[in-house]
Amino acid sequence: MQVICLKENLKSAVDGALRIVKHNSSLPILNNLLIEAEKGRLKISSTDLEMGFVSRTPSQVVKEGKIAVPAQVFGQFINNLPNQNIDFEVKNQKLFLKCGEIGATLNGLNPEDFPIIPKVKKDYALIINSETLKNAVGSVVNSSAVSGARPEISSVYMAIEPDRIKFVATDSFRLAHKIIFLESEEMQDKIKINYSTSRNIIIPLRTAAEILRIAGEKNSDISISVDQNQILFDTGDASLVSRLVEGVYPDYEAIIPKSFETNCYVSKS
Repeated sequence: MQVICLKENLKSAVDGALRIVKHNSSLPILNNLLIEAEKGRLKISSTDLEMGFVSRTPSQVVKEGKIAVPAQVFGQFINNLPNQNIDFEVKNQKLFLKCGEIGATLNGLNPEDFPIIPKVKKDYALIINSETLKNAVGSVVNSSAVSGARPEISSVYMAIEPDRIKFVATDSFRLAHKIIFLESEEMQDKIKINYSTSRNIIIPLRTAAEILRIAGEKNSDISISVDQNQILFDTGDASLVSRLVEGVYPDYEAIIPKSFETNCYVSKS
């Protein structure tokens, strides 16, 4: 493998991949990033077996190839480099890096040992504006339970219907509920769906936090695809795959009062 890539473009990709990596002593390969050079792009992948992240950075690919390298060491080295072109070269399962007068050699691992990040079929998908998605998830995520004792409420519930999308979160003491109506002209420009059936999914809290980060990076469209127990968020330059929480979400609508003795209206500002 031999690649030339601009540090500024690579840094955001590496930072995103590092957020997925958690120290794992039983499976050391999970402490690594998978670096692949193919078709004019440098791919950085990471996974903890529950969630997988793949970023794609435009690069000058001289020779295609791949290698797995220690995530934290690689990330720290990239962050400390000047904003110049970085030369990557793999020889004898070692990664040689050079940026200006700075160079380093990292011992790599066999890339074939890196876990395969699942591919999600895109036959059930919606396309939503990143700002709209960030606003919706951000409106409810703080009401999710932090403890993992009950995974179904340590999550964000997303009910996709032909005319609306509901986002719900609760920790059994408080409830946050956000509805996006798809019939309005404003939402029709920001959300596109290619199906007519309803789908209810439960997104893990950690995945929801990553969605907020990805959606907040730039104002663009995000494609959401659901396939059995997996969900894919794809921006084109980066994609996030996560397992969905299995189980039944609490019947939150039953606890929302239908009438009130007192109503108070205040300005949000």
